[in-house]
Amino acid sequence: MFCITENNKILGIIDLEKNKIGGLFVKYNYINKGIGKKIINIY
Repeated sequence: MFCITENNKILGIIDLEKNKIGGLFVKYNYINKGIGKKIINIY
């Protein structure tokens, strides 16, 4: 499990199961701001 942060606040979390995404969660007020794409591209 990995997370993306800004100013010590968690904005999104991704859970990986081998080569697949098991879960991807983005904080409600950050939806549609590219956080999901950013976390997928990092991992």
